[in-house]
Amino acid sequence: MRPSMTDDYDVKTLESEPNILITPESWASSLPEEPELKDLVHLPFIMLGAMKDYTFRNDLLKSFARRGIKPDIVMECKDLPILVSLVSHELGISIIPGMNKKSLDTEHLKIYKLPQLEVTVEPVFLKLKDIPMSTAANNFWNLVN
Repeated sequence: MRPSMTDDYDVKTLESEPNILITPESWASSLPEEPELKDLVHLPFIMLGAMKDYTFRNDLLKSFARRGIKPDIVMECKDLPILVSLVSHELGISIIPGMNKKSLDTEHLKIYKLPQLEVTVEPVFLKLKDIPMSTAANNFWNLVN
């Protein structure tokens, strides 16, 4: 969410998570153990589609452009579980926010860290200001650091 749109909210920012590269497990031999963006351009790329108020897609494309390279985007998908399924069915590779790693079905995937990638996702909790909350909701809000 854009900072200018948070005026009506109390915001708690969580630790940012690096993005991850996911590939079909069977394609692991075509990549180095610690791949860089330049190592990905020969593979079909499934891009996480642009979403309102999120800059992930553009930030990722800028990271490639700064290195003078361009991913071979074969499709875009806004639905993360479908995107992961497309990768696991060997239709391409993708870079996704790392915070989704724990919820992925990784049975047929190889997951790589991309430490050189400066794009991160910073998860936040939001609640409307000056709106009464239940005791349970308040307790949950207070648990979040």
